[in-house]
Order: sequence, then structure tokens, then C-alpha cells
Amino acid sequence: MMSRITATVPGPVVVLLRGALYTDLQRTCEDAPATSPEYKTLAGWTPVFRRIDAAVGGLDAIGWDEPEEQEALTVALDAAMVEALERDAELWGWLSEQERTESAEGRARAAEHAAVIEQFLASLTERPAVVAGTARRRSHRA
Repeated sequence: MMSRITATVPGPVVVLLRGALYTDLQRTCEDAPATSPEYKTLAGWTPVFRRIDAAVGGLDAIGWDEPEEQEALTVALDAAMVEALERDAELWGWLSEQERTESAEGRARAAEHAAVIEQFLASLTERPAVVAGTARRRSHRA
């Protein structure tokens, strides 16, 4: 189980968070166990389920679909959502420095995205924590 903090997330950060959570879902599926015996055990899949549940929980909180114009949302942020934003800011920061592969406009946009996320994260007066051993897991049986 993760602790949560209530925060008002600006519209542009919600858009970036949604993208980061979709990226987490994709990467988690790519990281699923592919070799025996792990893929034939619940223990092998449990970390994957936890990461999927965290991304799904974040998307449930902010909405799966991007509206025409994203408004600020007051949501209960958990550690997975904050970590997704931190990873996204790091990626945007890295992209902003890639002169060989990114256009000047692309680098500027990436730098702006990184700055928006970093400004939001800096505004949080506290960070949610992961409570060890109590991660939520949905039943994956019919």
C-alpha cells in the first residue's frame, strides 16, 4: 500500500503524467517474465502486477483519456505517480540535450516539459511513501 498526498496538479503536468503512466504500462509489459520457471509462477509475475496496478491506479485517478483541454486536477498522488513524473522529467531533460537527434524546437519543448515537471515536484511540501509489504494487488482470476 502506498501513502498518498492530496495535491492540485496543473493541467500541463496532468498531461505529462498521463503519458508517463502509459509509458510505465508499456515498459512493465515488456519486462514481464519470459523464461521458465518465473513465467509459470505467481511470484514471477507479482512485481509485474504491482507495477501494472500502480500505473492503472494513477490513470484511474487522473483519467485515461486526454480531454480537449486538460484542466488542473486535485488528486491523491502516490509514490508511483511521483516516481513516474521524476523519470519523465529525467527523460525530457536528457532529450533537451540531444543536439544530434533532436531539432532545436524539439530540444526546447523537451526542456520546457522537464521544467514544468520539476517546478511541480519542487512545489510539493511532502512526498508520498511506499509502505513496504502491503502493495495492493488486484485479483487476476475470473
